[in-house]
Amino acid sequence: MRLLLPLIATALVLTGCVSPEGQRRRDLIAESQQCQNLGFAAGSPELAQCMDTAAASRSADADRAAAQERDWQRREDQNWKDFNRTQGSQPAATPAPAQPMNCTTNQTTTTAGNTTVTRSNQACSSF
Repeated sequence: MRLLLPLIATALVLTGCVSPEGQRRRDLIAESQQCQNLGFAAGSPELAQCMDTAAASRSADADRAAAQERDWQRREDQNWKDFNRTQGSQPAATPAPAQPMNCTTNQTTTTAGNTTVTRSNQACSSF
């Protein structure tokens, strides 16, 4: 079963590259070859029955794969709804209120020859 699902998924992806008529023709050829490999004679009623059984099995596999895809999508949709609901119920973060500040700036200038150096120092504290 674990190998069957990836095989079905791959087959479903590849069927998008072929017309429905072309895919049906390929399926009939593959089913006929499979049934003949099992020992059913070409043109016999048993071969036709084998091919019908193979077609029904393929259809059931495709239906199961589609149902699993729908279930997965339903769960994903619910997860997103739950996530968005929890995000919307949380209050937005509010910034801290501004604190009044007391700042002082000290500046010193030193000149030596043709060079002047100015240094500034700012100190702030809240009230």
